[in-house]
Amino acid sequence: MKITGRRVAKNTVFNLLGEGLPSIVAVVSLPFLIHWLGEERFGLFMLIWAIRGYLQFLSLRLGFALMKFAAEAIHRKEESRLSCLTWTTVILLAILGSIGGVTLGMFALFGFTQVFQIPTQLWGEARVALLLIALSVPITITTTGFRALLAAGQRFDLVNIVNGTSGCLRYLVSLLLARMGFHLLPIVLTLLLLDALRLIVYSMLCFRVYPPIRSFTLDFQSAKPLLWFGGWLSVSQVVGMAITYLDRFIIGLLLPISYVGYYAIPVEIINRLQILSSSLNRAIFPAFSALGNTERSLQLYARAMKFMFLIATPIALILALFSKDLLTLYIGEETALKSAPVLQVLAFIFLLISLRSITVNFIIAFGYPNSIAKIRIMELLLYAGLVFWFTFKMGICGTALARLLQIGVGAIFIFFVLQWLAPRNISILASNGIGRALILSCILCLSIVSLHLKMRSTILEMLIILVIMMIYVIIIWQVVLNSSERKAIKSFLGKAYHEGGILR
Repeated sequence: MKITGRRVAKNTVFNLLGEGLPSIVAVVSLPFLIHWLGEERFGLFMLIWAIRGYLQFLSLRLGFALMKFAAEAIHRKEESRLSCLTWTTVILLAILGSIGGVTLGMFALFGFTQVFQIPTQLWGEARVALLLIALSVPITITTTGFRALLAAGQRFDLVNIVNGTSGCLRYLVSLLLARMGFHLLPIVLTLLLLDALRLIVYSMLCFRVYPPIRSFTLDFQSAKPLLWFGGWLSVSQVVGMAITYLDRFIIGLLLPISYVGYYAIPVEIINRLQILSSSLNRAIFPAFSALGNTERSLQLYARAMKFMFLIATPIALILALFSKDLLTLYIGEETALKSAPVLQVLAFIFLLISLRSITVNFIIAFGYPNSIAKIRIMELLLYAGLVFWFTFKMGICGTALARLLQIGVGAIFIFFVLQWLAPRNISILASNGIGRALILSCILCLSIVSLHLKMRSTILEMLIILVIMMIYVIIIWQVVLNSSERKAIKSFLGKAYHEGGILR
């Protein structure tokens, strides 16, 4: 399958829909689940689901590793290698998942109700529910291999049909059973069956899309690069999780516990907005992997950076300037007063992460996950010192500033790695109009900030900003985008994803 920017853009939209729709269903469903299950059973449900999520670490990111190497094999039409990679990864994932399932099962029988404060009347239900979750662990971990294989071949349409459907069904079926008066066990059992069905559907789709994998072939020589690549990715993932939750631990240690909530609310808002960059990154990683360190991949990287910058900048600006107003609408004025300064800082973090994540994927796709992991370890050490000192001196706003500094310093090191790996990246970025995008964004920021300082009527200010944004889009179209990009966007909108796209 030919790799083009149009296809990457199309896949990004698929990812947005596949992740966004289940998220919307989840937000709508949760209040009803709380009401129908009761607070205690709902809390237990969330707890065992969180345990299930944490055990995904056992996959050692082998699915991601398979995506990289399979994308290379598909691009080079190496059918025998594709079969070896697929089945070696699937067997490794099944083994790791089984280890996790057995471990969780033992914990369910002998430690679960003792470690957590579960009401005595729910002990039996809790143990059986966690045993069912233990059965699902090898299923869900093995599924990541087949899902990664489809993604490696740019079949994000199929991936998101399955993911989106199963994600929505997970909440809708839970709602239906809870409304009918069933307790936790029938719900968890049904979700286990849904997981098994998802694995079957993914495997059947892979057999259909990639006929060579119908022949079972193992080559444990392939396991070494897979484990090396996935292992370094796992290091980055674990360090990233440590960085993510360290701030809340430090806040709870140094400040009243209520400030953890004041900080967590804007953090969760930013996390939800990261769906934009994560959708693009999931689509673009197999494309980078297949193309390798070539002119085409650099062009794709440059255009991805330009479009993400143009989209993320106004979002970050609006969040920073109207943090108090937005949070007041969301959580009330009293809490907004404490959380708004944090959101202002996190708005800049949102912009940095959106751009930095594309560069990280670019470097990893070229086979350097170890470089990113080492930078992440350095970031953790830096952040551990910064977050303690800044939180102690400035409260939760200092916590956010420490995070901004950590991400900024890490971004500098990531840029140096990129420059070593692809010395021509700056010239290619410039030739793709990134300079014009920077100038336009600076003008936008100055215009809106000046307006914000002078205006007193929020409604009138928002109307003027809306007009400015319309002008911003028109100038992007006329000045920043080239003719091929404009043509691609017209095709994308006109054909409703059939052959459309934004990046070419």
